[in-house]
Amino acid sequence: MNKVAVFLDLTKIDQNILNYVKEMDARIHFKEIHLVHYVELQDSTDEFSKHFPDLDRPLEDFIQEELAERAIDAGIDENRFTIKIHTSGGYDKLLAWMSEMQFNLCVFGKKVIYNGTGVFSGKVSRLIHQAVLFITETSRPNWEKILVPIDYSNFSEKSLKFASKLADELSIQVTALHMFQVPPVYFPIVKEKSEPVIHEVRKKAQKRINDYTQKLGLSKNLETDLIYANDKTIASCIYDYARSNYIDLIVMGFKGKKDDEEFLIGSVAERLIQSDRDLPVMLVQGKIMD
Repeated sequence: MNKVAVFLDLTKIDQNILNYVKEMDARIHFKEIHLVHYVELQDSTDEFSKHFPDLDRPLEDFIQEELAERAIDAGIDENRFTIKIHTSGGYDKLLAWMSEMQFNLCVFGKKVIYNGTGVFSGKVSRLIHQAVLFITETSRPNWEKILVPIDYSNFSEKSLKFASKLADELSIQVTALHMFQVPPVYFPIVKEKSEPVIHEVRKKAQKRINDYTQKLGLSKNLETDLIYANDKTIASCIYDYARSNYIDLIVMGFKGKKDDEEFLIGSVAERLIQSDRDLPVMLVQGKIMD
């Protein structure tokens, strides 16, 4: 990961984000860390001036000093980061700058405990072409166990290869998880003979995931697992599995199957980054390990 953009909003969650990024940097060694704050400065400056009429420096200076202080308090060397305060031009100008910078990863806070709408991070994550990492207030700044939900699409393959490379470089455990369901052809007999049918479908699903991971030639630290989804949503299966297995990070592609776009932001991924889900999630697209 050459270049990372860390979005901060001057709230309490900033310290959690910066602590997390510092630990990531210690293991991954970012080449560039950019701290980014989005503010429409004209409106903010007018309001700020009303309350502090005697200040002789622009608001932008105060924001920059505050961000630098927070980063240093988190243990990030002042020579390791730069600060970008987006002051005008709205989302279009921000997105153009991000595209020009060619970031490999963008980090956002996802507020579970603190108040926050998530509108900004949600909107930007839909519009950019970089990988996105959502961190909560309770996210642990260590990667020991990573979960990669797969549906055998190109998007799943991309996220699995990324996680597998991390597993090799950091000596951590990665689990490829597939949620299988009983095909409609088995209904209505499945209710009467559910266990034998589920067992048969599981055997086929196990063979498929074994063949899939072997074909990709992935890390020796990669494990596989299966879940019978039954009547639960895919997102609920993933989240419940991650919680019960002490997963540190969920990695998944932006999209899944082309026919139903099951992993598209707005579906499974959307549900996993909702404010009531307190696990960090990385959405992968493009090259982020260069």
